Amino acid sequence: MTNSNDSGSAPGFVDQSQDKRGLFKSFGPAIIVASVVLGPGSIYLASAIGVEFGYSLLWVPLLSTGLMICLVMIAARLGVIYERTLCEEVAHRLGRPVAIFVGVTVFLIIASFQTSNNAAILFAIDPLLEQFTGRSSEEVRGQGMSISILVALNGFIIFVLFGLRRLYTPVEKFLMALVMIMMIGFVVNLAFAGPSFLSITKGLIPSIPQPEEGARDLNWTLVIGFFATTVSIAGAFYQSYLVKEKGWGINDVKRGMTDSLLGIAILGIISAIIMITGAEVLFGTITIDEIGTAADVGRQLEPFFGPAAVILFSLGLFAGAFSSFLVNAMIGGTLLADGLGYGGRLDQTSTRIFTAFALLLGMGLALAFGGTAPAVIITFAQALTVLGLPVLALVMLYLVTRPELSGIRTVPMWMKIVLGIGCIVVILLALRTAWNLLT
Repeated sequence: MTNSNDSGSAPGFVDQSQDKRGLFKSFGPAIIVASVVLGPGSIYLASAIGVEFGYSLLWVPLLSTGLMICLVMIAARLGVIYERTLCEEVAHRLGRPVAIFVGVTVFLIIASFQTSNNAAILFAIDPLLEQFTGRSSEEVRGQGMSISILVALNGFIIFVLFGLRRLYTPVEKFLMALVMIMMIGFVVNLAFAGPSFLSITKGLIPSIPQPEEGARDLNWTLVIGFFATTVSIAGAFYQSYLVKEKGWGINDVKRGMTDSLLGIAILGIISAIIMITGAEVLFGTITIDEIGTAADVGRQLEPFFGPAAVILFSLGLFAGAFSSFLVNAMIGGTLLADGLGYGGRLDQTSTRIFTAFALLLGMGLALAFGGTAPAVIITFAQALTVLGLPVLALVMLYLVTRPELSGIRTVPMWMKIVLGIGCIVVILLALRTAWNLLT
C-alpha cells in the first residue's frame, strides 16, 4: 500500500510544521460518518428523550458516543492495515456469497434509513415554507411544494453524483459545512433556553428516571432507538472505506484515531445540545405523543423563542437530514457494489449506479408512505436497522482477530475488547427489537 506520508525527506526526519498541517488536513472521514449518524432519527429521539425525561438521561449520549468513537477508531485501523476493502477481505477469506450477504444486508439497512431521511426532509421543509411564504401547513402540503423540493434535491444529488469526476473531497467539504449549520442552529436554541448547569452535571451521572421526580416510566424503546442510531456499526464499517478514499496508509494510524475522536465527539455534543434544549424548555409541559416529528419540536419552542426558533431548529434538522441523506445512500451503494465484486471506490460507475438506486428507492417509499405517519416511519426504520447490525459487527470482529496481523499491523487488545463489547450490545439490541416486533 502506498504510504501517504512519503515526501522525499531523509529517513527518520519529520518536518514538524508540515506534519501539523498534514494532520489538520487529514480531518474529515469521521465527520462524514458523524453526518450520517446524526440524521433525523437521532435528532427526533434526542428531542423526545429530553421532552419525556428531562436531564436524567443525558448520560446516554455520553456513553453511546464514547462507544462509537472506539468503533470508528477500529474501523479506521482496519482500513489502513488491510490492502483490500473489508468486503473484499471477506470475499477472499470466507467466499463471495458471504460478501454478497454483507452488501445486501447493508443496502437493506440503508433503504430503511433513506426512507426516514426523505420523510424527515419533507417535514423539515414544511415549517420553513410556512415562515417564508406566509401560508398554512395545509396549503403548503396541498400545493405539493415540499414534495417538489424533495424531488429536486434527489435529482440534484444524482446529477452531482454522475457529474463530478472525484467525489470524496467535494463531499467532505460540503458535509463539514452542513455540520457547522447544525451546530449553529442548535447552539443558538440552547443559548436562548438558558439551561441549568447543575442539572446538566447531574444528568451526566448514570441513573434511571424516577416517577416521583416528575419523570414518566422509562420508555426503553426511545432509549434503545437512540443508542442504536448513535452506535452505528454501518457508519463505523464505512469509515474503513473513507480512510482509503482519503489516501491514508499504515503510518496514518494515529491520524485515524485523532480524526475519529474529534469527528464523533461533535456528534455527541450536538445530540446532547438537542436533548438539553428539549429538557429545559419542554419537559413537564407536553408529552412525546404531542410531537409527531422533530420539526414539531421547533414549533413547540416558538412560544419561548419566537418565530426564529422554528427557522433555526428546522435548518438544523434539514442539515442533519440532508447530510445523513447523502452519505447514507453512498454507504449503501458502495457496500452493495463491493459485496457483489465490482469494487468499493466512490468514483466507480457501479458505486454511483447503486447509490442512485438507494436515493430513488428511499424517495419513492417516503412519497408513498411517509406523508401519513413520519414519526412512526422514522422510529420503525431506526429499529429495523438494528436487526442487520450484528452481521457487520461480527465481520469486524473476525477481521481484527486474524493471526497474521502482527508488527505494525497489530490491532491492540483494548480495541478487540471494545469491539467484542460492541458485538454484544448490538446483538442484545437486535434480540430486544426482534422480541418487540414479534410481541
